[in-house]
Amino acid sequence: MTARSMFNGHLTHWDGGKWVFSDTNDPTASTLRPCGHCKKHPTEDGYDACLGTIPGAMNACCGHGDGETQYIQYGESDKDGHWSGSDLIRGGDALAEFKRLGIGPDKISTDIRAALPEDVANEVLGKEDK
Repeated sequence: MTARSMFNGHLTHWDGGKWVFSDTNDPTASTLRPCGHCKKHPTEDGYDACLGTIPGAMNACCGHGDGETQYIQYGESDKDGHWSGSDLIRGGDALAEFKRLGIGPDKISTDIRAALPEDVANEVLGKEDK
């Protein structure tokens, strides 16, 4: 039985010695790939492209197409850069916070859809419910 997981919206598996992307067999530790959902690379600082920097957040994840894994973890850092405290928001609550902040995967999908011809947008993003 092969161990499987997801990494940045891409299916991965353990090949016996390392985690690899299932579609390419490239190692996850040394291969930079765009988000499997919005197709954008992380920011220069390593944040999810659709989120960018969230003020007061220790870390966050857009879910890369999986709404159950979205989260924001708020906290504070001291003068040495060590984080403390934690207010964790997950799933639908995180999505609501993304929407409140005007960021997130839904915003990216809307922006991408608006920039593409309708037939291409429907093929890439799926047909939009009207």
